[in-house]
Amino acid sequence: MEIDQKGKVIKYKIVKSLIQSRAKLNYDEVQVFFDTGKSNRNLSGLELTLKEMLKLSQILHQKRIAKGSLDFDLPEAKILMGKDGRVLDIFKQERLESHRLIEEFMLLANQCVAKYASSLKVPFLYRVHDQPDKEKIENFAEFISTLGYEFPVEKKDVSLSPKRIQRFLKSAEGTPQEDLINELLLRSLKKACYQPENIGHFGLAFSHYTHFTSPIRRYPDLLIHRVLKELEETKNYAPERRAYLQEKLPFIGKFTSDRERLADEVEQESIKLKQIEFLEDKLGEHFDGVISGMLPFGFFVRLDNLLAEGLVRLSLLEDDYYKYDEKNKRFVGRHSRKIYNLGERVKVQLIRVNKEEREIDFSLVSEKVAVRQKKRKGRFRH
Repeated sequence: MEIDQKGKVIKYKIVKSLIQSRAKLNYDEVQVFFDTGKSNRNLSGLELTLKEMLKLSQILHQKRIAKGSLDFDLPEAKILMGKDGRVLDIFKQERLESHRLIEEFMLLANQCVAKYASSLKVPFLYRVHDQPDKEKIENFAEFISTLGYEFPVEKKDVSLSPKRIQRFLKSAEGTPQEDLINELLLRSLKKACYQPENIGHFGLAFSHYTHFTSPIRRYPDLLIHRVLKELEETKNYAPERRAYLQEKLPFIGKFTSDRERLADEVEQESIKLKQIEFLEDKLGEHFDGVISGMLPFGFFVRLDNLLAEGLVRLSLLEDDYYKYDEKNKRFVGRHSRKIYNLGERVKVQLIRVNKEEREIDFSLVSEKVAVRQKKRKGRFRH
């Protein structure tokens, strides 16, 4: 791709090619170079290229955001394991500029390939994201109104657009509820999927999109590489191949979309299992977290660094009798009128871990106990 200084693709070419890698870099070492300007042996001779890539990726990002593209920056847990399979550490993975750099170029490559196939009017597998379901969005709007936020639900004269959602997310940026709101909104949107009918990608605000950049780990990308090779010379398929793809692509799209969802579920379960294994020998320890979910019998707390989620049972709140306010999704103390809201920061103590049931239980730590323990720890360190 040849791209001008405004981030516009001037021209591109799709060819069968052989890539000879000059260097094997990782995100962290590239980020160190961006932050400090200091290069290492791996980066030697690539400094100018990396600087140009960073500059261009930032232009592409700004252009994409200006068009309304949504950029959910939800925290992810990074699990560090030893050779024996034991969990050594779990921490929140930071999203670096070096990550964003690669993302922007991949997004652009995927767009180019999708537009190319669309221009040829041939059977193809697109990555699409449909408009949100009105009822789910209205439920989301009603729910977050209890947190004091007003979401721009669709009106008769104005449809809900990525740009309007983007502006709303900006209003929650930097607040204690930011991660919670991002997660709840993401759940309220439809899931992206693969299909031969191009309806665009709502979340990215793209008219054409596909998955092309990862053929060694994702089947839709491998399929796209194969059909691009077929289209290289004649810009068309043989009649029997066209008929085959027209028949099979709907099934392939649904099958790969289903497998993607299953893979996501397995990944989340495996992360949860490792979080539980890591916490098994930490009973009694205190952690900081945020209230992430409500049930009539208690509320969930997500830990800041480990991102593990556990339940604080209502029966363990001994300072008052708390009643669940279902309408406003909160707990209110009968006598003290103390309120526990979604997104509120709390300190908890780990009291139970059940690996078989995949359960973590916490109890709340009062402010006085937390301060006393902090002082005790301070004396111990000295």
